[in-house]
Amino acid sequence: MTPASLTFVLVHGAFMTGDMWKQTASVLRGDGHIVHTPTLAGHDPGDPMTLAHTDAVASLPITR
Repeated sequence: MTPASLTFVLVHGAFMTGDMWKQTASVLRGDGHIVHTPTLAGHDPGDPMTLAHTDAVASLPITR
């Protein structure tokens, strides 16, 4: 990690996964940044659509 690097958490929208950010994450990482692209709970292909928004938000990894 370089002193000028930033950390990005890119969160997908409804009916998507973290994979939607592959190209953007690649560019940011190429510029020396740290990038996280989590897939929210209940958004993997085949997951039942029974979770609430609060469940999805609670599934985000918290890093400090």
